[in-house]
Amino acid sequence: MFLPLRKALERLNVAPLKFFARELGLSKKLKRKGELIDALANEMEVNLQGVWRELSETEQRVLAEVAHNGGSYDSSVYKAKYSEWCPTQEPEAWSEEASLVWLFCSMQLGRYVMLETLVDRIKAPAPKPLPPGISTLEEIPKEIPDEKFGTRVVHVHWGNDFSVMELGSVLSLIKTSPIKVNVGTLRPAGHAEYRLPDALIDFDFSIQILRNAETSLHSTQQPGSIRPHAWAVLVQQCGWCKPAGETLQLTDRGAKMLYDKDIEEFRGGVRRFIENDEFDELDRIKGVEASSHYGKRFLTRPSERRRAIWESMKSWPRDRWISVQEVFRFLVASESGFSAYGEPYRASLGLGTQTETFYSGEYIDRLYVRTFLFESLGTLGLLDLGYVHPANLWPDLLLD
Repeated sequence: MFLPLRKALERLNVAPLKFFARELGLSKKLKRKGELIDALANEMEVNLQGVWRELSETEQRVLAEVAHNGGSYDSSVYKAKYSEWCPTQEPEAWSEEASLVWLFCSMQLGRYVMLETLVDRIKAPAPKPLPPGISTLEEIPKEIPDEKFGTRVVHVHWGNDFSVMELGSVLSLIKTSPIKVNVGTLRPAGHAEYRLPDALIDFDFSIQILRNAETSLHSTQQPGSIRPHAWAVLVQQCGWCKPAGETLQLTDRGAKMLYDKDIEEFRGGVRRFIENDEFDELDRIKGVEASSHYGKRFLTRPSERRRAIWESMKSWPRDRWISVQEVFRFLVASESGFSAYGEPYRASLGLGTQTETFYSGEYIDRLYVRTFLFESLGTLGLLDLGYVHPANLWPDLLLD
């Protein structure tokens, strides 16, 4: 173990080596790089338990996660799981994030990587970490305070109460009346979105423009229909309808679903929807380059993203409310996360008519999660939704 550790320490300059020696209470006479490396490597070899005791609780948690995950662990997963600072900047670029973690690990592409010879030795003093928890509420408030509007009313859509009946109504409308779709995008076209609301059993999501909303780029935009648009897409993804030219028509599965309300067929449709790559929820987020040829070159498959969220949902407690922010945190913390862009540095979100864009795959991933839950799963009735009017809340992920 002495030799690989020594080689790892050789990459550091004298300043961090002196910091390590000072933190471990080694002799203050150690000045030269070679003798500092010898002393530190020897201390790690013969007194690892003592070195472990010098670590902060955070440092011990970081190293426990790395060791019990095979010697490699994503720093963003740690931050999501524990919601606390963790060292991410190695001593080469010395900063206030100085940490004894770098005696054990290096940082490679955002992941802590531990020396193989240390992994098993760290497992002894480091208890196996518990899986991440998820915060929930038994009830949500009827309204929330807002500095601009006084209060925002919390609307609730009880999807499970309406979805199967609403699906039957949508399929019946498609059977008896032509619903047109765009030949290129297969999304509703022409008067389709004006006719589809007639098939809803419950009102569409209540996001109409607030009369007292201040004039701004986003708060005054007409939102358009949500569930009617979503249904026209979902019935295709689930295999219940298909386009015949510019018009939707029922498939055999759709006819069966219309007349029998078969729960097994509904489950099968949901599975087909999860695996469908023809439609991408990112196309519903204004400013995201999903439909463009440029954007599609770098996007991951929609099915990959849906599967990640779907698998995470299996760990959610039933009959409890979970914030979208908590959903995303839990996705990352449980290592079920995804990236909408295969190369996140290419992710871009345009700010309306402004020319400025910012680049962060995580921000767009958050927007994707919200759209997937709200439009797709909420419309299918696979979860209930509590929400407020979005005026002056979007884009809520921009940095000051």
